[in-house]
Amino acid sequence: MIAALPAAVALAATDPPSDGIRAGTVGAPDTRIDAGPSGPTADASPSFAFSSSQPAARFACSLDAAPFAPCASPRAFTELPDGAHTFRVRASDASGGADPTPASSTFAVDTAPPTVSIESGPAGVVSNPLPTFTFASDDGSATFTCSLRPTSPTFAPCPANGQYEPPAPLQNGGYSFSVRATDPAGNSAAATRRFTVGAEAPEPAGASGPTGATGNTGQATETSTSKMARFKRSAPQPVPAWYMTARSERDLRRQARNDACAFARRQSNRTRVLLMDFGKPSRHHGALGTQLRTGTEFANQDILDALKAAADAYRTNGKCYSRGSARITYGNTNNMPNWMSRRNIRKAGRHQSRMSDRLHTYQRRHGRHYRHEGVAVASDVEPQWNKPKATKALVHGAIFHRRGGLFFNYGAASNCPPERSRCANKWSLRNLGQVSTAGSRGRSRRSTAACTPSSGPGCESAGTTSIATATASPEPLRRPGSRCRAARDGRS
Repeated sequence: MIAALPAAVALAATDPPSDGIRAGTVGAPDTRIDAGPSGPTADASPSFAFSSSQPAARFACSLDAAPFAPCASPRAFTELPDGAHTFRVRASDASGGADPTPASSTFAVDTAPPTVSIESGPAGVVSNPLPTFTFASDDGSATFTCSLRPTSPTFAPCPANGQYEPPAPLQNGGYSFSVRATDPAGNSAAATRRFTVGAEAPEPAGASGPTGATGNTGQATETSTSKMARFKRSAPQPVPAWYMTARSERDLRRQARNDACAFARRQSNRTRVLLMDFGKPSRHHGALGTQLRTGTEFANQDILDALKAAADAYRTNGKCYSRGSARITYGNTNNMPNWMSRRNIRKAGRHQSRMSDRLHTYQRRHGRHYRHEGVAVASDVEPQWNKPKATKALVHGAIFHRRGGLFFNYGAASNCPPERSRCANKWSLRNLGQVSTAGSRGRSRRSTAACTPSSGPGCESAGTTSIATATASPEPLRRPGSRCRAARDGRS
């Protein structure tokens, strides 16, 4: 995009007069620009209005490096190319005396709109009444406005952190979230995602009880409606990702300890997933690390410290823990920079797995107050970010020896059918299946939760997670005799 340029300024005329006018005459008229663009503009055919302190003055105009030529106000231009331009105009009196300091305006034509994308958020049918959307633009100077139809159809400024959440829980029904990016020149582009909250197929008439002879002698019969209600109560709910936006190592630990902890407590599942997204693999001070979606870079040790802060907040004698178990998950995205080879990408995935493994060791060393906690690694895999081979290298590194616990993909299959005729970056649905189910092949070598008879009823295993939807699913405890066995990652 075109960067903003300074506002209109007065420049001294340095080129010699070529229109027969004498410059610098005593009592020469003064020139001013009354209207016209200054700075970025999306108008490739601008017009300038100008005047002089002397009503009968004549004018000469120049655009960029062109010589001055007679002109009249307003002076219009057509189909200027994108880029920086300078318009100058000077007045002269009847005796030929010209303004020695022509009026000047510097502007930039920018007709290319910014690109905007919805990076994450629900699509299709969801049960979460408070969905979260994240969005971004390739223009760092763009401003965002959001709307959510039909509840908030008017575009209003989006939150500054690049995330949008409805101000109140949504009722069941269809919705459309839109975000619009506008650059300093006034060009704008919008992206939209449609979803439905709590949509259910209507139950057939008469399906709520038996018909005909039943032989019931007064005992209560469970209807299909109550069965469905009981199933919904027991079914796991989707788990959104928490996108970290910290600016410093201390802020990163605070977010993991406080903000993300409160976010996960809102989950209704007894087996919870604290999914923290730390952005894309990158290099920090010469070593592999991560870069958050807000641009801040951190070393993997900083990520481990944040994971430990979340584990401390979830201990049984802490303020965050209330019941059930929790998997503390190190999430990233497959939006790797172009300089990374597949070898470096695979190494970045192994670093992700190693940090999760070290977190598991930290949990086990701290005894019974951490025994309800587990670990996991995950990736926000989306086809538009990278090619399949690069993404598979990241996933294969993350599941190396299953050291990091369970692996799952929480990305959306955007830019694929039915949105497009084929997936971006030569992806196929087979490739998506391979990276999404890679962590479910075989068993993990690492226990991810443990409990003892003294742990109480609040302890249960971290269980499994549904691939590609990041849905926490409880796994029953294995109790041979009076002993509680540590649950291991199995097939999803």
